[in-house]
Amino acid sequence: MPITVTCPDCSATFEVNDSFAGRSGKCKKCGAKVTVPGIGEPSLLATNLLSLTKASPGQMIAELARRKISAVLAYSDPPAEEDADSNTKPRRGLHCLKTGDLTNENVCHLFGQLAEQAKQEQARRLEEATGDTTGLYALKDDRLGMDLAEFKENHRREIPGLGKSMPWCSDEMPDKEIPALRAEAWHTGAQIVSCRLDMPAENDSPPIAGVATESVIYRFLDGKLFQIEALFSTQEFTVIQQSLRKKYGSPTSETQKPRIVTWSSPTSTIELTFGSVRPPRPAHLHFRYDQLFDDAVKRVPDNSDDI
Repeated sequence: MPITVTCPDCSATFEVNDSFAGRSGKCKKCGAKVTVPGIGEPSLLATNLLSLTKASPGQMIAELARRKISAVLAYSDPPAEEDADSNTKPRRGLHCLKTGDLTNENVCHLFGQLAEQAKQEQARRLEEATGDTTGLYALKDDRLGMDLAEFKENHRREIPGLGKSMPWCSDEMPDKEIPALRAEAWHTGAQIVSCRLDMPAENDSPPIAGVATESVIYRFLDGKLFQIEALFSTQEFTVIQQSLRKKYGSPTSETQKPRIVTWSSPTSTIELTFGSVRPPRPAHLHFRYDQLFDDAVKRVPDNSDDI
């Protein structure tokens, strides 16, 4: 009868003949020393010879099932910056959180608690990085929630030869669709104003973390900055991501398909979305003031009467 063996170093699993029970050998994959359990002995994982941090998700689930324990498996990255004076390595990988009996109701409650804890941690990091206690993110000196009048004053400049002052804002042309500002006619009635710091003909959209941008649009609701949207080359995605990690720490969440990296505080959110290299499609950086953003969504006109 074959015996299942799991390597304590690389987590490779393979079967050996029971004639090797109790003997040691080398892992076929990585060469590490592996001891074959005796016939009838518990698995390596059950005897803790296989470290939890080295166990695969499948091995964890199998062991939890054997012990009849409810748990949540969580993955964590190490801190963005390691403590040079610390002799301990940052924890990374899968962590097993033991829970009570899991029902749909308490699963939702558990993940709600985890999400809230993540937001609070991001708010703490934001306060440490910027000294801000509101939890509102900022792109350079433009903080979510700032006044439109303050924004215009901070970025005021004249364009020689055109007799025009910047920034360029959609409230200069109310009730008009302005594609370069991604402004729609209904925005005027909803008290939404879109702005940018450059004219398209200047080809001088402000860079972010040294990365050239295609455009950066600032949106205000009732005179308060609630959204910043920037488009840039997808090939520079990693540069922007590393810059955000350095300032705000590890993301709150990250998905692969589509690839979206998210930072959240109790009041605001940053979303970094991967575009496409072939065909070329820009990546998207999105800052939003959550409550004001939700209010703006509620003001989108209902066109169902046109059907």
